[in-house]
Amino acid sequence: MKKEIEKKIEEILKKIKENSFMKIENEEKFKKYLRDALEKNIPITFFNWECPTRFLDKTSDGRIFVNYDLDLEKIFNLEKYDDFTEFPRCVDEFQREKNIFEFLNSLKIPYRFVKLIADTNALYLNKESLKILGEEKVYQKFNEFKERVFEQVKKYPLDNFSVELFTEKFQDKMSFYNEVFQENYKKLKNKEKIDLLDKKFVELQKERTRKHMGMDDEKMIEDFTYRTIASYGAEGVIFSLFEKSNIFSNPVWLNIEEANERTKAITNFSRLKNGEEKLPMVFLK
Repeated sequence: MKKEIEKKIEEILKKIKENSFMKIENEEKFKKYLRDALEKNIPITFFNWECPTRFLDKTSDGRIFVNYDLDLEKIFNLEKYDDFTEFPRCVDEFQREKNIFEFLNSLKIPYRFVKLIADTNALYLNKESLKILGEEKVYQKFNEFKERVFEQVKKYPLDNFSVELFTEKFQDKMSFYNEVFQENYKKLKNKEKIDLLDKKFVELQKERTRKHMGMDDEKMIEDFTYRTIASYGAEGVIFSLFEKSNIFSNPVWLNIEEANERTKAITNFSRLKNGEEKLPMVFLK
């Protein structure tokens, strides 16, 4: 029986590698998750992200801020606000994601899929938005965004899925998330050496901020970069806490949105510091 399972695992890995555009991140841990799925029926939790749509705006007194109060009807019809409009993946990449789930279904392994809404963007990356727009308005938009994403994900060939705000999914551990975030942010802001994070990834994240957000103020770019890295590091640690839980067992990032060494590094540095292994990621075509 054990030989049969090991043979099945190798067959699955072969198929995944043939359908990937990057190497599996932490393949050994991913193999363990496959073993748990086939031997113990413990589902792998494949997840990915949707960032609430936003644009750069100005207050009446000229302050630049990230505005989440936009017309979601336009966004879900793929109508741009500006050159930096980020469309929901479940719309813009609908066919690609659908194909991925058809492929995962063909592997015959127990899995669930969770689409996480990155509401920490407003709470930790651009808190100024909450002050200007009001927390109630922002979360009204985030929940509307979540509902629309859910309607899209319902169209995928999935039996076990959910669409959830990150802070709701992991609400019991958000105080710990905050501790890790604040420690990371403080070190980055004070230009201290960050263990297990090469400084080149900080510079790459700054460039990502310029191109992805459209910011041109260097102080704003720097602060947003530090907050982004601090947040990714905290998220990586949170996933490790839920690895053995029923709600997020054996998490694997189904990463089609940020498939690069920078993303892997800023997700894993806090995990490694805490003695955890790297978060498994697969990069399916």
